[in-house]
Amino acid sequence: MALSLDGNSQESINRIAVVLACGMLVVVGGGACWDWKTRGLKATKSTPPAWALALLAYSYALLIPAIFVTLFSMKIGAVDVIVLEEASDSTLQFIQLLGETGSWLGAVMVAIFAIVVPLLKLGLLILGECWRCSKDKSRVLAARGCIRFVQQISKWACPDLIAYIFLFYLVHHLNHYPINGLFRLELGFTCYTLFCWGSTISSLGIHLPRMPESAETKTPKEPWVLRNLGKRGTATTVFVVQIVFLVFFVLGLSWSCLGLRLKPDLLAEHGLPEWQIQIMEELDVEKNAYADVTIFTCVEMLMKAQQESFDANAIFAVVMLVLFVVGLTLLDMAVLAVAAVQTLCSSDHHVVEDNRCNFITLAKYLKKMAMLDVLILGVLVVVLSGSVYQEQGLVLLPGWGLLALFIAELMHYLTYFIVRSLAQAIPANVAQKEMSDSTTTESTDIGSDDNDSVEEKGLSI
Repeated sequence: MALSLDGNSQESINRIAVVLACGMLVVVGGGACWDWKTRGLKATKSTPPAWALALLAYSYALLIPAIFVTLFSMKIGAVDVIVLEEASDSTLQFIQLLGETGSWLGAVMVAIFAIVVPLLKLGLLILGECWRCSKDKSRVLAARGCIRFVQQISKWACPDLIAYIFLFYLVHHLNHYPINGLFRLELGFTCYTLFCWGSTISSLGIHLPRMPESAETKTPKEPWVLRNLGKRGTATTVFVVQIVFLVFFVLGLSWSCLGLRLKPDLLAEHGLPEWQIQIMEELDVEKNAYADVTIFTCVEMLMKAQQESFDANAIFAVVMLVLFVVGLTLLDMAVLAVAAVQTLCSSDHHVVEDNRCNFITLAKYLKKMAMLDVLILGVLVVVLSGSVYQEQGLVLLPGWGLLALFIAELMHYLTYFIVRSLAQAIPANVAQKEMSDSTTTESTDIGSDDNDSVEEKGLSI
């Protein structure tokens, strides 16, 4: 009799996943309609846009089942008889299992990403909103810091998603005779995915409180790249960094970033009966259990799975890899290249990061949603959690693709740092003029949104 998975059926998971995803769209749409309906009223900075608050509330409502409901069901066996590994865990159960098997670092990392980061984000957002309209200028500045920090760390609740997606691929890849590899992403994964997307996007829609009038404004200096390399050297540096990024990014997508191996000697050490080990050796199970994962092959497998039967969670996984990991990272690098040209070709040689430099602002938001760095950390979470499966002879190993992706992401960060430094620098005489103009404007129309920077506005619909 063939091995099979227990738990919820794929049809029921699909129905609930579609309902939850549509519910999120309805919530965002309703909030956007409310914002559009009230946009004729006097502009105010006392509250964030309704769509962002509605999406944030919906996302955190999903966090509760994401933690307590089953994330995945898995069964790894051989010749339809021998069960090497069987699991059906929620987030809390998975953390507990990691701790019991000695993978304390993996347990801590999963707990930080799945529980600590979401709670920290919520606490800081509440604190920021409480202090947004405070008469104490230091509290207003602290509120700006809280909201800005949440926008920076918001995507760092997502590494666990990558871990589950890659684990799905590895186990599914094993599913050919004589190996049985059964894996299903459950409702916990659905809720956690929608929470991660919703909380990340909604945090970017919450604008920063207005800077207090008396807050000290520092005049930016010429960036170090221009001081040391000049305009031509800076342009050449950005170009070279972009090329290095592209080369290693393509290699990272093509090379294996995670591998799964079966070690029969580990099975013997942990007490698997000799007759079962002998059968596995005769069928060359060790060779058939060999599996490597690349982003390309993972997406291909997820798409092929749709030909057999619709899997909503597999679609979510494809969106995560294709859009957030690959698409937004490439788009951010392209926008950064345009922004670099825009700043270096400016008549003033420097551009302030405000409404006149929208590519800089767009790059900033894209970087906060691009998740190549999240993927790298997610693979590390999988490797550090591998001790859970060593009793079954399964070993998880990082691949050379992970190193290539790490180098590509370093180039991404370097490009962002260079371009942002260019956009934040202006000559002293221009700075003084803009500061005086801003002071005059704010004194006459302190309630107008037109004076706010794009960063303070946040994303708007």
